[in-house]
Amino acid sequence: MSAFWRIRARLAADWAMARRDPISLYILLAPIIFAVLIRAFVPGLGSGTPTFAVLESVPLPAREILARHGQIVLFPDQESLEARVNRPDDVPGFVPERNSVTMLLQGDEAEASGQFFRLVLLDVIAGGGVLNVSDAPEGDGSSMLLRYLAIVVLMTTVLLGGMQTGFLLVEDRSSGAIRALAVSPLRLRDYLVARYLYSLAQSGFGMVAAAYIMLGASVALPSLLLTVLVGGLCGTLVGTLLGTLADSQIAAMGVGKLVIPLFLLVPLLSLVIPETFFPLLWPFPNFWLWSMLESVYVGHLGYSFGLSTLLASGLGLLANIPLMLRLKTSVRLR
Repeated sequence: MSAFWRIRARLAADWAMARRDPISLYILLAPIIFAVLIRAFVPGLGSGTPTFAVLESVPLPAREILARHGQIVLFPDQESLEARVNRPDDVPGFVPERNSVTMLLQGDEAEASGQFFRLVLLDVIAGGGVLNVSDAPEGDGSSMLLRYLAIVVLMTTVLLGGMQTGFLLVEDRSSGAIRALAVSPLRLRDYLVARYLYSLAQSGFGMVAAAYIMLGASVALPSLLLTVLVGGLCGTLVGTLLGTLADSQIAAMGVGKLVIPLFLLVPLLSLVIPETFFPLLWPFPNFWLWSMLESVYVGHLGYSFGLSTLLASGLGLLANIPLMLRLKTSVRLR
């Protein structure tokens, strides 16, 4: 039997088992559920129209001018208005001041949004005629938050796919199924390729579906598919790590408690630490996967998509080699 047919037979067996496994079904549907919930319940995400928080005591003529440039949300008191302004999206607050109006900002708004909001304030003070509706910025503010939430969902999808692979490896070892496979024509590379292909197909479907639900066709499909492939490689690293270090499901859950924060928190640190500390994150392939997604959807980091792809795939392969050698000793397949 050729390697192709051995892998195909293993994939068919995995698919048959997955159809009866609620965990596999959850991993398949979780990214879609997350994406739908985020779009449904996080206010203002993805809207191309700016949102203005306005105190109810702002005069009606000023409100009418604000309504020309965006969607106004009225607040009964300044405390609730300031709480809205301090959320992570770019929403300015407008409050009365003597015979005019003043503006409240959080302080970390995008540059284009800040300039536009100041022009809006000037237009309100001048009584209109200063700013055209077409001058509104495209896609800043709330859409930026949506992009980052989408990236977190995609990273979580990669993590879930990798953890499923790891739990399947551990299950085969702890149940003794791996000993039956050892006397079959199946080789270690066939076994791992089948496991990883199935995990890649599951997580890849979730990534593409979640990306299109949250962000639509805002990125070329080839770039998204390449990100899915590299994400699958990072997921295999998680799976191999679990399958190598754990010999039971309980032990795998313990290892997972260490892997999950490491996988997600390392790239998230890039949002809060100064760039001078970024070299500390360079050895982690998940940091470069995050950089790939950020280059595609945000363009925030100073690393190109090509460089991030090369380092994410290269570091993922290098980290997988010693783990696979140890796994080969543990499972005793050829």
